[in-house]
Amino acid sequence: MGCTKNPVGCLCASLFYLEIHMNTQHQHQTQTTASAAAAEYFDSVMYARAYINEVKLVESRKGAKPYCAINASVIEAGADGNKIYRTIDLIVRGKPAKEVLQRFRSQWPADRTKREQKPWLADVNIGSIRVESFRKRDGSTAAVLKGRLLNIRALRIGQETAHGDFVENTPHPVFVAPCYINEIRPDKGRMKVSALDGLISAPEYFNINLEYDGNATIAELLAMGICPKGYQHRAENPKVFAVLEIGSLEAVVFTPKGSEPKAYAKGTLQGIRFLKADGQVIVGGEEAAAA
Repeated sequence: MGCTKNPVGCLCASLFYLEIHMNTQHQHQTQTTASAAAAEYFDSVMYARAYINEVKLVESRKGAKPYCAINASVIEAGADGNKIYRTIDLIVRGKPAKEVLQRFRSQWPADRTKREQKPWLADVNIGSIRVESFRKRDGSTAAVLKGRLLNIRALRIGQETAHGDFVENTPHPVFVAPCYINEIRPDKGRMKVSALDGLISAPEYFNINLEYDGNATIAELLAMGICPKGYQHRAENPKVFAVLEIGSLEAVVFTPKGSEPKAYAKGTLQGIRFLKADGQVIVGGEEAAAA
């Protein structure tokens, strides 16, 4: 599973995020109760277009209501123009998503293994993303993304737009997340981050390996001598908090030497909305950090 605890990152990022929202509340005295409640949570959300392959109700533990589960394929345009499909398993949690699904319940795709005559294509918001490993029928280990479906912004069933405004061009999926940067490897052009999700006071961490591809802000950090060297150096590491835009997010399997296969997440750094290192804001401001 991709969610882990990181006490040092939790302390640094939580205190900083609370500081931002406390300042925002002071400046905007008319802020609503709902907005104040939202300030207590980290929001890590993927915005993507996906085929919804299967929708079903799953019986939960005795006495609990069934929950709605979805198998979907996130779509991304590859460099060669061909489309890439990445499987993600979802539990429906957001009220907007539930309302859309209820409206079209009679048309739910029922079997992910069969091609629907009227396929469901949707623009979605997905939160609480993580990775899990599973055993395939041939005995090998694979990995899959999992998350919570928060919203269906637009839905096309077959050739008909059933909900929202559906643009023709496939948007690039992007995962926007407040992150703690744990390690930068300039020799590899890679970095390791922990995306924060849930309560600010006790967040979950979703670890991701990123290719940063010569990002100018990361280059600036390195020129300033700011280079986190991994969790084992957490005591002396600079504290770097950022709101990142991450593309090409996928679940993969890695087999450590002499150990069992493990699932992990990887992606590419697409942009930096906000970054603060050891108290110094390098990119953005309060609005960017809260976006």
